[in-house]
Amino acid sequence: MKFPTHEEISHHAHQLWQDSGCAGNADAHWFEAERQLRDQLSTSPSNSAEGASSIHHTLSEGNSTQAVEQRAAQQKREARAPQMATHTAPNTVPAATGKPLWSQPHSS
Repeated sequence: MKFPTHEEISHHAHQLWQDSGCAGNADAHWFEAERQLRDQLSTSPSNSAEGASSIHHTLSEGNSTQAVEQRAAQQKREARAPQMATHTAPNTVPAATGKPLWSQPHSS
């Protein structure tokens, strides 16, 4: 029995994640992709080479020149985007002076 490669499972899990609207549990998508690919390879022994070639074709599309150029352009845009400063220090509490904040009596 042929097992799907890590790259094939990764790509298929990513497709499942995108099909679900980019939401859900990553482990669940991974296990579902692994199960689907194993079922696909085990149910069609005569077509296993055909199934593997279709998966390989899908994977090779992700590495095409156009896809690489698009990823590079996206990374360039992200690198040049303005960075937002984050405040990581704890909130300061004003020191207690022991003196009342209101100089007038509170009751009339």
